[in-house]
Amino acid sequence: MQFATNASYQSAYLAGIDPRRIWSTASPGAGIPVLSIAGGVLRTISPNGTIPLMAQTSPAAPVTFFSTGGGSFQNSRNCISVLADGNGVATVTFLAPGSGRVPILIASPLAIGQVRLVMKVQP
Repeated sequence: MQFATNASYQSAYLAGIDPRRIWSTASPGAGIPVLSIAGGVLRTISPNGTIPLMAQTSPAAPVTFFSTGGGSFQNSRNCISVLADGNGVATVTFLAPGSGRVPILIASPLAIGQVRLVMKVQP
């Protein structure tokens, strides 16, 4: 992937909103990290509340978060791609809908696997 070596590609990748990216993950191999998250996979949130979500991968790797059941991220959309920091932590802010259970899928093309969270919205 040309992500790490091409600044214009990196900029366009992060600006784009493409939920299909959650299906693009790295193949297992030496030195390839396994995507993980901070916190549990089932979380409770107040209606219309916000919560930070964090995924662990390699430093400066792109990570895509996709909400399949409502709510939005800081870009006011249900999908966002962000860059992990120097420690490999990618952070987004999720805004919950008024009710329901919201599945969120997370993936990175530079990490193995996909993570599925469920946000349970309750007062």
